[in-house]
Amino acid sequence: MKDKIKIFDRLLISDFIKFAILAVMCVVTIYLLIDLFEELDYFISRHTSVLVVFLYYLYSMPSAISLFLPVGVILSCFLNYGLMMRERSIYVCQSAGISIYRLFLPVIVIGVSLIVIQFLFYEFVTIPANRKLEELRRVKIEKRYGSIATKRYNLYLRGKEQRVYFIYEYESVNPTIGERTGVMRNFIIVELSNTGQLLKRIDGKEATFSNRHWLAKNVSVRYFKADTLESYQHFDTLTLAIKEKPGDFTDETRPIEQLFIWELNGYLKQLKFAGVNTAKAEVEFHYRIASLFISIILILLSLPLAVRLRHGGGIMFGLGLGLLFSFIYWGLIQIAKAFGQVSLVAPFWSAWIPNIVFLIIGLYLFYSVKQ
Repeated sequence: MKDKIKIFDRLLISDFIKFAILAVMCVVTIYLLIDLFEELDYFISRHTSVLVVFLYYLYSMPSAISLFLPVGVILSCFLNYGLMMRERSIYVCQSAGISIYRLFLPVIVIGVSLIVIQFLFYEFVTIPANRKLEELRRVKIEKRYGSIATKRYNLYLRGKEQRVYFIYEYESVNPTIGERTGVMRNFIIVELSNTGQLLKRIDGKEATFSNRHWLAKNVSVRYFKADTLESYQHFDTLTLAIKEKPGDFTDETRPIEQLFIWELNGYLKQLKFAGVNTAKAEVEFHYRIASLFISIILILLSLPLAVRLRHGGGIMFGLGLGLLFSFIYWGLIQIAKAFGQVSLVAPFWSAWIPNIVFLIIGLYLFYSVKQ
């Protein structure tokens, strides 16, 4: 009997994965086709080649897969278990003494596995693809070649070796070939001890990164010690003994959706240390984690609904119901994120409230299934 159950599990898992892949491919294809029709004027006006358009949507695909994977999962549940109900396979299994929850187990295991799979896919496939997509749009489509200059004002940054930077104007130039350069204007560098005691303050008019060093002009340096008075030195030019490079001041300007989770965590720490509003970054950080559980929650929600389907028409109704739940879920997520970004809801709860709401509904339906 156990061998037969294992064979049944393998068949169930195989069918579920095939249906899920088919559903994701269909939804992603429709999504990308709609986007293509909307972007046709954009491509035509810039005389974009077919190859570049192909690469554009190739790089767009991982993001679409990450977005629509939960939709594919819920549709697969309705298809797989809806067909089993129509063919009365579930009744046969129950008459053999197999619990309905035991029939749910293989798919639940897949849902739990998807937590890890989605995390790895998003961090190591989706984010790099999004970065390549941005570069493709900038260089190949919009023809913005050469150096890329970026200016930031009122920059606060916690650096390495207990340093804090206050920069009124920072300009970064990223050449397509060669070393990245940067210029700090009207800056203050504060060095702290491990206990937070002020040790040194550097005030400068301008510092330029060249030959792997920061060369500053018109610099004042103050030293602070507990047992002596403040000491002061002025330099017309001074090579700053700091480890930060231009990229350390500009990498966090990349959209937070394109930051790896460890980069996002470091960016959050910098913002908190500088006293900057962190609501948007915190919402993104918590949502990045909460989104991993969407698939398993939708599985718990859809399984009990799928086994209530009695005939072929019920399967089509179930597919429609699955899409409806998916988009309601997505809409609630967007509303909660918006509330979190404007600090109407705590960032943690703005990311997790949709999960909690649908998890409660799913558990209620799950435990109400008739054996």
